[in-house]
Amino acid sequence: SRGRWIAGLCVVLVLLGAVVYLGYRVFRDGTPRTGEVEITMTAESHVASGDVVTIEISYINGKNVDITSGDIEVFYPDGFHFQSATPKTVDNHQRSWRIEDVKPGAGGKIRIVGQLVGEKDSVKDFSALFTYRPSNFSQDFQESAKTSVTITSSTVGINVEAPSQVAAGQEMVYTVSYTNTSKVPLQNVKLLMTYPEAFTFTSASQTPWSGNAEWRIDTLQPNEKQTLTIAGSLGGESGETAEFNFQLGVTEIDNSFHVQVSQTTEVIIVNPEVELTITAPTIVQPGDEVPIEVIVKNASDAELREVDVVLSFTGALFRETEYTFEQIKKISPQDEKKLQTTVQLAKTADATNQSLEVVAKVTSARVNGASVTFPDQATAELKVGGKLTFESFGQYYDEDLHKVGAGPLPPTVGEKTTYSIVWSVTHDQNDLKNVSITTTLPDHVEWEDDASSEVAFDPDTRRVQYTASTLEAGDEVTLSFAVSVTPKSSDVDSLLVLTKETVLTAMDAFTEVQLSEERSRITSDLPNDEGASGKGVVER
Repeated sequence: SRGRWIAGLCVVLVLLGAVVYLGYRVFRDGTPRTGEVEITMTAESHVASGDVVTIEISYINGKNVDITSGDIEVFYPDGFHFQSATPKTVDNHQRSWRIEDVKPGAGGKIRIVGQLVGEKDSVKDFSALFTYRPSNFSQDFQESAKTSVTITSSTVGINVEAPSQVAAGQEMVYTVSYTNTSKVPLQNVKLLMTYPEAFTFTSASQTPWSGNAEWRIDTLQPNEKQTLTIAGSLGGESGETAEFNFQLGVTEIDNSFHVQVSQTTEVIIVNPEVELTITAPTIVQPGDEVPIEVIVKNASDAELREVDVVLSFTGALFRETEYTFEQIKKISPQDEKKLQTTVQLAKTADATNQSLEVVAKVTSARVNGASVTFPDQATAELKVGGKLTFESFGQYYDEDLHKVGAGPLPPTVGEKTTYSIVWSVTHDQNDLKNVSITTTLPDHVEWEDDASSEVAFDPDTRRVQYTASTLEAGDEVTLSFAVSVTPKSSDVDSLLVLTKETVLTAMDAFTEVQLSEERSRITSDLPNDEGASGKGVVER
């Protein structure tokens, strides 16, 4: 019947399925079976980055039936660059091999050669998948294998030179030298810089491939050394730390970047500061030797080297416009150096109310090999004081030997002799103000009513005085007044005192220096009077 036929068909199908499953288990799991289809993968366990590695793949048919067809596909890690294979691959990606007609107990080998790059201590995994079909089956089976290689070191040697400290805004130079120390070329090399945010790129010794932070090298030959120099400036506050990161690696076809070596450099921002102090006389005279002292203090935490300090001179009395001190080789942080010199002024000055200026400035210095400048300067103002000329003397004859006195000469007991007292004052450079000349007459001396209008006599104090609110520079004031004496017998063989000490006081209106001059008392000796000199001793 039809039901019996269907039942019989089901039994047959179940039996066939059992036979297929039993065959699969026999080939796949070896129950019962005489061996395995095996694939193994070997390579050096430890290599230096950039070295050439050899990967060997072995396969063997341990079954008792033929392997009619199969494929072995290899999966490479990042950083592996295929060079050759034996036998050759069957695809454009150099990762597939065709396997055919492998008899029971037979096998084969595949040898792959390539360059492996990567960071130190990274582990690179290689794997292979063997897909095959036995002769007594119409479906595929798979076996896999893998091996790992550890990168022990880099075959690229690098040396980074960068200042440990830089001044904000000053040019700095970052130099990195890199060498391929392996025995094979390094392909598709990429250099990548990561700058701190406050860095301003200026230039580079090699033209960047992209932007100002990426460079490409097609091939870096064995033992080839190249140098990349980058210049720029770094901003920021003193004490801040900026990081520069340099990476060298290899780019893949998909433009992925595999770093081989990396170097991070820290740079401390130091804003060098100097404190300048200049010391010089505030008042000078034409012809003076002027001592000048400059103190240079390093007020920062960075060492200053090759410090040049220059003095600039402004004013007619200076013979030079500039003076350069001997270079200071080094100033440690918070230390100071003292510089001294002496400047000779000219002996004459044509101008009145004249100021001189001396400016000290650090014109150049170096911090960690980089040149730095400083806007600070110290200034000293020197005011030129005038030369005060003051004379106080007595006369009987003037310069032309005309009589200005009266009575006997030498003075005689009981007879009146009159003398002229002369004051002369001048100030050549600056105006004088609050000028006062005073003297006192002894009791035996009589005031004669014959005096310059500006000269006053107080009979109570016996004080003779001249005052003026201003005396212009270069003007000469000459004053005179007459006094008389009548010698007594007790004065015989003596000189007579005509005035006591004479004192001049005034203020230099420009320098505001108080001036004071004193002249000795005037006697009847009259040494400045050619006609009366030596005729001052009283006679009978």
